[in-house]
Amino acid sequence: MCPLSEDHRVGRFLRVIELADGSWACRRGRAELDRHTLLNDAVEHLTTLASRETRAQLFLHHVDGTVERIGTVGREPETRHRSSA
Repeated sequence: MCPLSEDHRVGRFLRVIELADGSWACRRGRAELDRHTLLNDAVEHLTTLASRETRAQLFLHHVDGTVERIGTVGREPETRHRSSA
């Protein structure tokens, strides 16, 4: 069994993907949300979306195939308490 760590509690993976034309696509899973001319705009957009999620990891995919982890963003998951009844 894997120990519960911060990385195991991630709910979503959001990605900024560099396209062949030089633009940047924002994606959640396989769904493309939108495109941006500037990388900074795409990262800012995904960071804003991730802040509404319960822990999301952000990745940057370059057209050459390299991938960078931007970070983990979002609110802490709600703690579930077990009743002692």
